[in-house]
Amino acid sequence: MGAGYANSRSAIINGGGGVDGASGNLGDCMHVDGSSGPCGSTSSSSVPAFIDSEVPSGTIDGVNSIFVLANVPNPGSSLTLFRNGLALSNVADYSVEGMSIIFTAGNVPQPGDVLLASYRTGGSAQSGLSSIPVCTKYTLSNNGTNWTTAVNGSAVVSGSAISAATTQDVTLFSLPAKGIVTGVREKTSTAWSGTGFTTLSLSVGDSVGGTSFYTAPSYDLRAAVSATNFRNTQIFKNSTDAGSNVTAHIAGNQNLNTAAIAGSVDIEVCAVVLP
Repeated sequence: MGAGYANSRSAIINGGGGVDGASGNLGDCMHVDGSSGPCGSTSSSSVPAFIDSEVPSGTIDGVNSIFVLANVPNPGSSLTLFRNGLALSNVADYSVEGMSIIFTAGNVPQPGDVLLASYRTGGSAQSGLSSIPVCTKYTLSNNGTNWTTAVNGSAVVSGSAISAATTQDVTLFSLPAKGIVTGVREKTSTAWSGTGFTTLSLSVGDSVGGTSFYTAPSYDLRAAVSATNFRNTQIFKNSTDAGSNVTAHIAGNQNLNTAAIAGSVDIEVCAVVLP
């Protein structure tokens, strides 16, 4: 018998191999690890939680292709995504990167569509709380007529048309309500060029907070690629609790669609979702 042995208690095996009486309230339930707690509770954070009929955050405007969940699906294959009540196909219709859902070209949700997501998480869901930043790389380029993005090296998705203006905002993703950006890294992978362009610059902004909300509008896209050709911004900032779009702001000395622009830049954004 162990030192904690007691009559009329559930028996557990202690660390020394002796028989002890379980501690806890008389109405508690026993767990296989010898602990006790209110029935229906668990002492392990690894038990999956099930999320049903969650509405992903993001603007449904026929252009935005990236939507954000409140938690990271674990495993990613557990995500079932519905549009207007019909189940969509992972890979064919969309892909999953962390908390982000990236729709493939031709399958971007249109105005009036309704999205619902059901999935599992690796542990107990915490009302959308993610205390560890989720970092995602958005590779911005263009195909000659439209801006394109690739998320974490996945398939390239065509977005809005290149504007007949000297500046343009390209949506990267939608922040969920109370989402906070904790860091941004800009790094050109292919130096940008275009006939007649003497300046091409980038800033990372917000649809509510402004075009340079997260970074200064001075990152030179035309600079030669090098090991030091990047900019890190450590921040802890959100523009609104109502949710907004994180955007890449492109600026040039002439209309952006005047001459073919070539180049590629990685915009790495780390964000935390708050309850």
